[in-house]
Amino acid sequence: MSVSKDDYYSINKVVLSLVGQWPYQAPWQKFILSVNVILGISSQMYLQTRALIAAWTNWDLVIELLSAILIQSLCLLKFLNCLFNARKMKILLVQMQDAWKLKLTDKEREILHIYALEGNKFSWVYVVTMYVVTFLYATLPHIPTLVAFVSNKNETIQGALLFDVEQVVDREKYYYVILIHSFYTTFLLITLPASADSMFLVFVQYACAKFSLIGQQLETIQDDNIDVNIHVPRSEDKVYKKIINSIIDHKNALKFAELLASTYSSSFLFQTGLNVAVITFNGVQAVICLDGRKEEALRFCITALTVSFHFLFLSLPCQKLLDHSLQINDSIYCSNWYATSIKSRRLLELMLMRSRIPSQITAGKIYMMSLENFGSAMQASMSYFTVLTSIR
Repeated sequence: MSVSKDDYYSINKVVLSLVGQWPYQAPWQKFILSVNVILGISSQMYLQTRALIAAWTNWDLVIELLSAILIQSLCLLKFLNCLFNARKMKILLVQMQDAWKLKLTDKEREILHIYALEGNKFSWVYVVTMYVVTFLYATLPHIPTLVAFVSNKNETIQGALLFDVEQVVDREKYYYVILIHSFYTTFLLITLPASADSMFLVFVQYACAKFSLIGQQLETIQDDNIDVNIHVPRSEDKVYKKIINSIIDHKNALKFAELLASTYSSSFLFQTGLNVAVITFNGVQAVICLDGRKEEALRFCITALTVSFHFLFLSLPCQKLLDHSLQINDSIYCSNWYATSIKSRRLLELMLMRSRIPSQITAGKIYMMSLENFGSAMQASMSYFTVLTSIR
């Protein structure tokens, strides 16, 4: 089974290919598309930075521009992580491909199918949600223009720009150039988290499937109706051999989880800080726009909710991986371990001790990605939001 043609990863292949990060793309395609991403985002960040410097004395405008720059930095960070960890991501992808080539029982193949299908569904939901929200974000400022056009008014109304760059570019002269550029870079920007995060979810789903397979093996390691013989010769001990295979599979699953964690750990450290800052600044900007600019306030609310959803989307798979790695403990307890030989029990004891250490994904080995810490980060965002709105 080829991963590049597998329906389970079809959406991941499409969005990663758009930014030149699909491992099986031709080198020249990767180069051209990667340069396109870097130039597009850099040009937008350049304009935003110049506008930020020019508007430094305007507190409200500084928050708006800073929020946009932070979002662009967040998206660029995801792209750079994929770029610099391309080799690791390909190794993870190849391991998923090889899993379907192994000799599996119908039950084991069904488990792989369930987790892969779940990853595909969540990837579709995430990608579609990100693009729909981006479409709303991009079109809301132009509602007055559309209303004027539909009502056949003679006057021409120019909608608000997605990014405020009037301090560095002549709005009247280059309005449509700026508009096209901002639309293009915005949808380019949203493709980066859509592609990187959905692929991360697929990797986590496979790791969870591996732990689930091992748990299923352990729970069915011994038949229910069998005579207990604790002194079976090793050469005749089939259960002992099954446990050995389970230990090997467990070791491989742990290695996969460790490689996955090392691929995203450094990136998640900066992403966590940027997520908190973006949610805070967009919340403040929404409050600022409540007086007379309701469409803009709604746009910033949508952005804050989207970034919160994005942060939750990263935390949920990490929590799931942690839980699945700990479930090996439960699977061993649920097995008929008492009907195994002494040698088999000793192996299970070793496996039990190792499985008490969870596989977890951290943000730079400082912050553990989990639902509990997601709640703490959201509380921190609300605290900063309260402080900024009070001193404004």
